[in-house]
Amino acid sequence: MFYKLFHYKKGIFLIIGIIFLDVLIPYSVCAKEPFPPLSPFLRNLALEAQKDITTGRLKQAQNCLSPFLKGSNPHPLLCFLMANTYYLEKRLGLALKFYEKTIKGAPKYLPAIENAAAVAFELKRYQKAANYYLSAWQISRKTKHPNKELLYNAAIALYQAHKYKKTIDILKQLFKKYNYISKQSIALYVACSINIKSFNECLKILNSFINNYPYKAYLWLYAGQIFLLQKDYKHAAIYLETAYTLKGANKKQWKDLSNIYAYCNAPIKAAKCYLKAINSNKVSKKDLEILVNYFLQIHNYNIARKYIKMAINLEPDASLYVLLGKLAFEHARFDQAKSALKNAILLMHKKQNKTKLKIKDVDRIWMLLGISAFETNDFSLAKRAFSHLLNSKQYRQQAKGYLAFISLLQSKKINKYVKDNAHGSNQDNGSTNKT
Repeated sequence: MFYKLFHYKKGIFLIIGIIFLDVLIPYSVCAKEPFPPLSPFLRNLALEAQKDITTGRLKQAQNCLSPFLKGSNPHPLLCFLMANTYYLEKRLGLALKFYEKTIKGAPKYLPAIENAAAVAFELKRYQKAANYYLSAWQISRKTKHPNKELLYNAAIALYQAHKYKKTIDILKQLFKKYNYISKQSIALYVACSINIKSFNECLKILNSFINNYPYKAYLWLYAGQIFLLQKDYKHAAIYLETAYTLKGANKKQWKDLSNIYAYCNAPIKAAKCYLKAINSNKVSKKDLEILVNYFLQIHNYNIARKYIKMAINLEPDASLYVLLGKLAFEHARFDQAKSALKNAILLMHKKQNKTKLKIKDVDRIWMLLGISAFETNDFSLAKRAFSHLLNSKQYRQQAKGYLAFISLLQSKKINKYVKDNAHGSNQDNGSTNKT
């Protein structure tokens, strides 16, 4: 029942045009530029390398740049361009090396720091990635438009480094100070809380968000998942149903929720959720049997009977006929009970029958059939049913009693018939004598 909680947004910003025009402005013109001054020669060299990168001639750009990167303090702009070529070639180790050289020469050059963070993340060096993202954030936050995604990416990197408490600290800062609330950030917070088992605090945060944004289904969904982990199935069901009602849910989700309600002894809710899960045109026998069980629990026998018949139409089954017969018997519908139980017995004697019943259960079927036949004056069937029970430990005495009573009834009928016929005969004789 758990779902993918969040995703990572990579922050590679390769300079391939517009941004690059700014960094090539002479140093004296742009005093705030993080790069040291460029000589006219190096500026032209950088322009040529940039053109090669833009047109995909990466080897040519590397050949152009490499002679000027051998010293101990190469120009950071040239290092940055070289790093871009390696990144485009997917040589991530070298790309990171040259982004770090760029940062060493230009510690506040934001694109290089962001790119170093993203490459470190791809290399699964998550702690280093987090450090670079945090450095980038410290620079960005002082601008007119701080990029809060940098702080969020730092949180993801820390999560991947298994620094869950630090991740939560950053996320709380995003929530409270910057009102940075998204499905991904909430999901990341939930994932961290699950890892450190901080369930109560997590629910407190989620419920505060639900109060402000009750229409956001994912808040209800994540809270429901936390309740499940706490084994608080009642609240889990309520929150999950709210989430599904807001955003919809697939067949499996509704069925899982139905199971939770069933576990909470709420068969009406369980039945409603299960009905939402199934497609009436493609309902299976198993689906119908589950629904029958739910409606029997709430004593809605008419609907239960309806689903039993639907299941029988899909696949005749002795156990279904037995259930149908028992329902009819309990409601004194003996004709219906007799018909259903007869079908059950016929199916039980067929080779292809899959229903395997214990002897005591078979005896119970014969007993119900016998009583149903007796109540409908079908004494022939009743005698046959009770005769099957003469060796039954449980029903032998009852069967003998019914058989004796049937014999008595039938003998009285015979005597009455004889008397009636004899009386009629005497009347005929009397008339003749008179004549």
